[in-house]
Amino acid sequence: MTTRSSISSVDEYMAQFPAETQKVLAELRQLITASAPDATVTISYGISTRRTGGLVRREARCAAHKLTW
Repeated sequence: MTTRSSISSVDEYMAQFPAETQKVLAELRQLITASAPDATVTISYGISTRRTGGLVRREARCAAHKLTW
């Protein structure tokens, strides 16, 4: 897995996962974008982060279940 400091985009973040996980992440990304189209997308703490309306939502990986949300 890529180190936090070397990830600079959501595409780079997603690319570090297996193809099957990338597919799920892409679908999730579309759903999140549709529900919060005004959100600013950044990388924070090495993970995909969306900021909207003063809130921060991190798409964090759950290692135990190998899921990301």
